[in-house]
Amino acid sequence: MYKNRKRIIAILCMVCLLVTGIWRGDSHNAVEASGREAASTSAETITEENIPEEFKWVTASDFHSGGVPLVNTFSSADSIYTHDADSTLDKTVFTGRIKFSDSGENRIYFGGGWKGVYLIGSNGKVQLCRAADGSMIREYDPAEAGCQLTNNEDLKVTVSFEFRNNNGTNTDMKIGVFFNGNLYKNEYTMADGFEVANVKQCIHIYVVGSSMVIADAATRIPTYLDEYTTKSVGLTYGTNNVRTDKIGRDTVNGGFFGVRVKFGKDSDWLQYGGNGSSWYGLRFQLSGDDLYVGGSNGEFKDASGVNTSVTFVPAVALGEGYTTFNGTEFDLHISTEVVNHGGGEALDVRYGFFFNGKLYNDMYYYSYDTAELLGSWVGFQNSTPQFAPVGAISGTVKNPHTIDTTKCIKCGACMDNCKFGAISKG
Repeated sequence: MYKNRKRIIAILCMVCLLVTGIWRGDSHNAVEASGREAASTSAETITEENIPEEFKWVTASDFHSGGVPLVNTFSSADSIYTHDADSTLDKTVFTGRIKFSDSGENRIYFGGGWKGVYLIGSNGKVQLCRAADGSMIREYDPAEAGCQLTNNEDLKVTVSFEFRNNNGTNTDMKIGVFFNGNLYKNEYTMADGFEVANVKQCIHIYVVGSSMVIADAATRIPTYLDEYTTKSVGLTYGTNNVRTDKIGRDTVNGGFFGVRVKFGKDSDWLQYGGNGSSWYGLRFQLSGDDLYVGGSNGEFKDASGVNTSVTFVPAVALGEGYTTFNGTEFDLHISTEVVNHGGGEALDVRYGFFFNGKLYNDMYYYSYDTAELLGSWVGFQNSTPQFAPVGAISGTVKNPHTIDTTKCIKCGACMDNCKFGAISKG
């Protein structure tokens, strides 16, 4: 009788928890009645590092309006900036430095023109509101955030989005707002009832009777892309004319290619993403002490449709003290993603150029209306550049070696070649 009574009481307690909406199958996803989701049951501060690796990171310069990036000081604005008109905010993270004002309209909408949600500064605080009716979802207090939230040009704001209960037409959203890297009060915010079509990778800036400053912030290496190196495509080491299209896909789209390379003269180049049997695609080549990249056959164009290029400065790409790329060995990674950046029918390409694990200038570069020119060829022309798989491992012969986890792309080459089985994937 006593055991049955205990069993009945336990069942009633469980039912009570279900009704109040507190109980969930896993305690670390406990949802409060207020619509806030605790990130963890521990007291440990939740930071940007806890955002899942498969999320895509974007910053201010990833959003353009007619080829003009979002990075700006606004005293008056009513403009829409697009990153990818064909993709939603699901599993997307925006990060940037935002100087909110204390009064007036200083809104940044996530989702599109008058769509999704927006952040606004007011009386020292920041509010998260629904675009549809302006109702406040949550208010952020500087005392709780641990930093000044308005009139602060050094404020780093990171917002993560994840769809919940998405039926293809409507969705709820789990939103994380991080100030200077920390999740506000260790809680995500749950907001329901959004049309999927109204939460695209677009930003609307609305400033009237106020001001707003938006600048870039560093983004994370795109680990959601497929990683491969010269070794995985069959080009292990070399200093001669060699190329291949055996990369396991029709184009380099969706890939994160890595190579350790050293250029020796202006006539040497690395060719990437060519379409066809000729030396097409992006061409990386010395230009004096600098390195530049451009299209070989119209593969790299600006918003006006004009062929363009990017010049990489050694001190910016490799760090202070570096004055030349000529004869300098370094790791180069190239990320490639097809996006609808211009909002038209022809698709565009988002390129990331990483030097020794760091995104150049903390920004991506866009080639407009050129996605159809992407191919699968990777190659090296003339006696150099010298190339090899990425240089995440350092050390001397017969002594312990070190793996730099900031450079490691988990290609598995070290595991394949270690004779002693001393390396395993963590």
